[in-house]
Amino acid sequence: MRPWIVVGVAALALGCPQPDPTFSDSYDQVVVDFRSLQDDFAVLQGDFAALQGDVVVLQGEAEDLSSSLGLANDRIALLEAIVDDTTPEQLHFLGELHTVVDVSTDANTVLFTGRDVRIAAGNQTNRGNLYIGDGVVPASSGRHNLVMGSGHSWSTSGSLIVGTGHDVTGDFAFVSGENHVITGEFVGMLAGRGHTVSGGHAAAVSGEGGMVGGDYAVLVSGRDNEADGAHAVVVSGSGNQSVGQSGVVISGSNSTVEENTLESVIVGGQGHEIQGSTLADEADRNVLIGGSNNVIAAASTEAVVVGGTNNTTDGRDRCVGLATMPTLPGAPDGARGACRVDDEVTFTSPMVSE
Repeated sequence: MRPWIVVGVAALALGCPQPDPTFSDSYDQVVVDFRSLQDDFAVLQGDFAALQGDVVVLQGEAEDLSSSLGLANDRIALLEAIVDDTTPEQLHFLGELHTVVDVSTDANTVLFTGRDVRIAAGNQTNRGNLYIGDGVVPASSGRHNLVMGSGHSWSTSGSLIVGTGHDVTGDFAFVSGENHVITGEFVGMLAGRGHTVSGGHAAAVSGEGGMVGGDYAVLVSGRDNEADGAHAVVVSGSGNQSVGQSGVVISGSNSTVEENTLESVIVGGQGHEIQGSTLADEADRNVLIGGSNNVIAAASTEAVVVGGTNNTTDGRDRCVGLATMPTLPGAPDGARGACRVDDEVTFTSPMVSE
């Protein structure tokens, strides 16, 4: 029932005048308007909450900007101090540097154009090195070294160290490969693994586990070979030793040119030995080729043994021992060698004995 009807009935019962019927319509409109205002107020409350959130975000951004501005002001103050302490010549240098150095963030490169790059240690003991590799620079010492790779240790100057795991203490060395130990100066190490070079001006080309102890000695390849004499050479093979001066071992295995020999050579075979002598004009320029377990005795000079097994010279000069000698004119049956004395060749069986 409409409110105005209720009011009218009550008025009649009380003898009051009947209310105006238009009042009900006005009341209904007021209720509608009030509810619309409530809806508008709810919308405004939502907008206000959103604005509060935006204000919080803006406050955070303002704080960040204030912090960044503070850092920028600090940097400006630092740059101003640097500029105040910078001479005109230094400022000119910075301007010139900008024209030759290009830093590319896209390509992650630094490009130097039209200039050389020089690194100097100055008065510092362990400076002036260039290290190319990942991780922390090893705690090593030395000056003016170029180091590439990983796992190196060095205490040297003027060296080029490439590869992995080298220990370099000799100055002016070139080292490549893996796990080499270099103590000699002016050493060249081209490749290989696990060599030890202590001779000065010595070199190793490749191979594994070798030792080069003689000055100006060379180890070419092979495994577990040693070139310990001055100017000694070991070319290949395994377990060979060239200890004499200018001695050479070429291929084969477990053969030795002993100390106190001069310009003696072993070619191939295994288990050979050219003995040394401390006496003058002995153990010089001997040659042993092929075979196995042959020996040129200490007193021999310019002797040659070719092939055979378990042969030993008797120590005479300019002797030749062969496994067999059937082709030499005048050689008696069973002759195993020949000696030249006073320009005459004599054949002898005892010269080489098994």
